[in-house]
Amino acid sequence: QNIAEIDEIKFEEHIEKVNLPSGERAIYLELETYLKSLDALKGKKSTKAALKSKKSAKGDRELRMQKVLEDSETAEEALLKRASHFDMSAKASTAEEACACLVDIRRTQLEDCESELLDFITRALRQRNRILQLDPSWKGCQGGMKGEVQDRLHIFLKDVAEKQSISGGADDEVHEKVIDLVNRAKELVKEKPRIYDEYFAEVNNDNEEEEET
Repeated sequence: QNIAEIDEIKFEEHIEKVNLPSGERAIYLELETYLKSLDALKGKKSTKAALKSKKSAKGDRELRMQKVLEDSETAEEALLKRASHFDMSAKASTAEEACACLVDIRRTQLEDCESELLDFITRALRQRNRILQLDPSWKGCQGGMKGEVQDRLHIFLKDVAEKQSISGGADDEVHEKVIDLVNRAKELVKEKPRIYDEYFAEVNNDNEEEEET
């Protein structure tokens, strides 16, 4: 009862090219560029992996991808929605407002990334200095031999100096920013070195040494 006796429903697909207004096009291209930076447009596997790991994702890239995809199953679907409307969340009333919001979000993300990178570099520099105090010969160690740990920070600093530290390449402005962060990290280690020992306290047995004293 109430079941249509239809073998199949025929449909046709028509592709209509649409020229987006400048503001909406800027928003669409911003999302496309951002998704490319997250490798989300290289295939569905990376996108689905991020969505499946929603409850346990700890990586910065996965978390950012989940946030930007929102309710979309794939990066392509997110782009289609963005082409349909400049703001699916209806928080902005115009494309210009949506653009301004995106600028604020990306600026905040940039500041957070710079702060986080500075902290990680400073901790790594401090830990490397402590290791070299115990074993000066480890400086620049390439690994290779059984049991040897590679001096990865030495390689990173060399890449930074040669402007080769960004995977996939980057413009001079980005490389100069990384160089500036490394120089700031070196100054911080010189000024207050022990502040950055907490991160590696367990590895260095610092807590045990304090208990003994």
